[in-house]
Amino acid sequence: MAKAWEINNPAQQQARDFVYGEWSKPQDTAGLKALLPRAREALDTLRKAGDWLSVRKLALGNLTHTAGLAKRLQVIQRQRESEDLRNETRNLRQLTDELSQLHREAVAFVRQGKEQTP
Repeated sequence: MAKAWEINNPAQQQARDFVYGEWSKPQDTAGLKALLPRAREALDTLRKAGDWLSVRKLALGNLTHTAGLAKRLQVIQRQRESEDLRNETRNLRQLTDELSQLHREAVAFVRQGKEQTP
């Protein structure tokens, strides 16, 4: 397990810092949308480094963010319909789809990493 936690290069360290820092904190919709490209980059970097432990942390953050988006969507659905709310709903659903794709990829990598760890 200690070997799986080793840092192989500075890019991996930066990706890990992002995952355990910013990505692990609750985000509003705008913040999450802004961070999603960095989360995608972190996933790619961590996969290349074989760092499935940090990818697991990213996946846990994804679950937290998805729950936050679902809560916001529930609040919107209780409000009186307007063009702004329809746009926000559309944006939330798109963001949820992107986050779900990121999560599926992260979980697949974590499963693969766990299987290879003695």
